[in-house]
Amino acid sequence: MMSERTVQEQMEHFCKCGQCFEYIANLQSIEHIELHSLLKSFSEFAKSKGLDCILPVENRDTDHSNQLFHTYIKRFGEQIRDEFNSFLRDADIALTNNYLEFKKKNYSERRGSHDGVSNLALQLVESYREYRRPIPAAPPRPRIPKLGEKNDDYPHELRSYIEELEEWSKENKKEATLDTFAFWSLKLPAIIVAATTGLWAHYELEHISIISGSVASICIAIDGIHPRGLLRNTHLRAHHDIRSLLTIIVNKWRMRNSKAKLENIMREIIRDSEPKREEIAKYIREAETALKHKTET
Repeated sequence: MMSERTVQEQMEHFCKCGQCFEYIANLQSIEHIELHSLLKSFSEFAKSKGLDCILPVENRDTDHSNQLFHTYIKRFGEQIRDEFNSFLRDADIALTNNYLEFKKKNYSERRGSHDGVSNLALQLVESYREYRRPIPAAPPRPRIPKLGEKNDDYPHELRSYIEELEEWSKENKKEATLDTFAFWSLKLPAIIVAATTGLWAHYELEHISIISGSVASICIAIDGIHPRGLLRNTHLRAHHDIRSLLTIIVNKWRMRNSKAKLENIMREIIRDSEPKREEIAKYIREAETALKHKTET
């Protein structure tokens, strides 16, 4: 089933193959082919993110001609890549270093040669090399039919749940923007003023030099006593995580079993989403309370 040997080729196959989704669901070996430990960890990560929601189909592989399978891949391909980038960002550095040694030891002869490797594989390789680079943008808000539209099949409770999460995502994005402004509101004037103090002294403008030095000192003192904008990364992370959670919720609804009772599916989706929502709320709460305690002491 899986003949690829390099990590790049394995990931390319992994992100396109229906049986690999089955591997995510079952966390089993594939025909005795040893996957790299980083890929195994990603399998567990993918399962926790709900990427195993594509139902396994027997003998479904990358060469399968089933149009439904290709529809799945088109819909989930970008999400898989985004989640893999997110995984790399927070991956255990030992795993990443292990991958670099793994590639250097086994596949050094393939460096510089990208013949036959798809754009997706190249992007994954780049993600490995720059695993600390933050994701430039959060996943877009998943599109759902407007209330009352012809193809609107979302229950009221599920729609309300999605809207609440989207509002929470927007608030975190707003807070991240405000935190960025607050972080630099005192640092930037202090840097500029401190940088020009020597210039005023050079031209013997002593009064301006003294005033600018005092302004820089005041800005630094205020920023040290009452630091601002330190939760920017926390709120931005929450924005990304909530958007990812929304994508998973909507995709699960799209891929639901048409024969099952819609109310049961809705309840299952919401129930499965609650642990992730609580996790996001927990790390925001811990970050905010820890910062408050630090500033008070």
